[in-house]
Amino acid sequence: MLRLASTEMVPVTANVAKKFRDMKALTNERELKAGRAKNHLNLLRRGNFFTPLWGSCEYKGDVYRGNGNHTSRLLLCCLQAHTKAGLDASSQQFFDEYLQGNVGGLVIETAADLPEVREKEITACVESFTAETHEDVVEFFRRYDSAASARSQSDLLGIYIGESTDLAELSRDRVRYALNGVLRVCKTDPASFGMDSSSGSQLSMFKGNQTGAALRLPGIVKAVKWIVETVPDSRLYKNAVGASVCAEIYATYGDNAGAKIIDKMIEDIEADNDPAASFEAALNKRHNKPTPETILKKGRTAVREIAKTVLGSDAA
Repeated sequence: MLRLASTEMVPVTANVAKKFRDMKALTNERELKAGRAKNHLNLLRRGNFFTPLWGSCEYKGDVYRGNGNHTSRLLLCCLQAHTKAGLDASSQQFFDEYLQGNVGGLVIETAADLPEVREKEITACVESFTAETHEDVVEFFRRYDSAASARSQSDLLGIYIGESTDLAELSRDRVRYALNGVLRVCKTDPASFGMDSSSGSQLSMFKGNQTGAALRLPGIVKAVKWIVETVPDSRLYKNAVGASVCAEIYATYGDNAGAKIIDKMIEDIEADNDPAASFEAALNKRHNKPTPETILKKGRTAVREIAKTVLGSDAA
């Protein structure tokens, strides 16, 4: 269960801001964005900066930051900028990458151009939670789903990806593409992903902000990992139809035979040999794109022909 341990109004000092800046991040915490940082900076210099909401969560002995990544870094920069010591190394890097440049019509060239913030001039609302399970941690992350925070589906999926030892080192975007195809094929062939026929109702839960929860299922994780590691060109599964074709290859032929089919498909595409080349062209066509049904048919035709070639009598 996710429990709120305390809520405090804390005057922001350099030490307080540094504590949140340096706090352990949730796995796959959303990336820092210059646009978001500069928006906060513009509000600050105009005197319209809101009271920041910072959140932390204790889980398995570690304390994680769930909200306050941008604002703690910004305030620390402003607190340090007008001191004799100046910016520390981490603040300098943040300034160079995310604050320098045009901010609301004002050009910020050096840290001296930042608005001066005095110790305890700004107060932050700090929420502290404790979590017992990984699901509690996800719920903690989702708590900050306000318009200002704008947690996206990709942000939430990233938490599930990062907590999977099999997927954590893979591209988040590629995992998302592959998962889309696997879930589509799961609806008609759950057994190939280690699920029984009664899993249909469970699969219906894995959509929207709950899509990532499917990565709790070992069979789905295995299939997603296979696609990402076996298919070298993500353009073949970035599209939902292409992802479905790749998932069908895994479901029908398995790891080893499926890899042979993928290798031959890539070879034929590079050599402009049909039907693989025709499938790839339809999949990535920008204008007058064929219908998804047509593309899927081309993909399945290509897979059948390639399977006959590389697998012979073993082709399904």
